[in-house]
Amino acid sequence: MSHSYTPGAADDLNDIRAVIGDTDSSLPDSERLEDQEIARFLTLAGSKGPATAAAAKALAAKLSRRATEKSVGSLRLVYTQRIDALWKLVRDLELIAAGVAVPYSGGATISDRAVVEGDTDRVQPAFTRGMMDNPRAS
Repeated sequence: MSHSYTPGAADDLNDIRAVIGDTDSSLPDSERLEDQEIARFLTLAGSKGPATAAAAKALAAKLSRRATEKSVGSLRLVYTQRIDALWKLVRDLELIAAGVAVPYSGGATISDRAVVEGDTDRVQPAFTRGMMDNPRAS
């Protein structure tokens, strides 16, 4: 099996590796995915988005099987941050691949409200606060 990565190359394999951070060929096999594995994800998923999510999930699962910490003398390696980041990436990629819209509540803070109201290209709201107020009522 092989592991290859060419920075800036415009192909699915390199794009997937860049997104999931699997770019170091010098890592042991247990800490990286092989080209053939990523090619299989592309075949099964049918497109780059779902294949990227599958590759991130496979890499996270592979790293999760290892010890979460290693110490050699004063050197200490902790894998939990990398694993947690990969699982978060998996969740985000699966949402994107599924085409799920993430809700956004604009104007939740004063500064956000000023930004939203200052956007001249936004669709104006159909309802506003005070639109039904009767100026003659006291």
